Amino acid sequence: MEPSTARRVLGLASTASAAELKEAYHRAAFEWHPDRHATAAAKSHAESEFKLRTAAYHALRGASAGSPRGEVVYRSAREMGLNLGVRFFVMSLLIGTALRERWRLSQEQQERRRRRGTG
Repeated sequence: MEPSTARRVLGLASTASAAELKEAYHRAAFEWHPDRHATAAAKSHAESEFKLRTAAYHALRGASAGSPRGEVVYRSAREMGLNLGVRFFVMSLLIGTALRERWRLSQEQQERRRRRGTG
């Protein structure tokens, strides 16, 4: 979904902040959540509206400058039309890299504590 379309769906200005995006999404999700509608026809319509607004939110959240690197890579793979298996593989590589880095940092921290005699 194009950012301009996503902003229109959520009723946001082009200069909307991340907080405004989140607030608009929460408002729309509350209004269009299928569980809030009684009849089957209303639930069906609400579900499609809810999905549209959720897609708009994710499109804008992924396009923001502060989005995490993993999300940007995953989104790029999705936009290139790669299948789910490849996207899963890309995400597992990113997660594995993050876990290895966290483990390395904890090992360094333990080593520093051991040298100081506090660990």
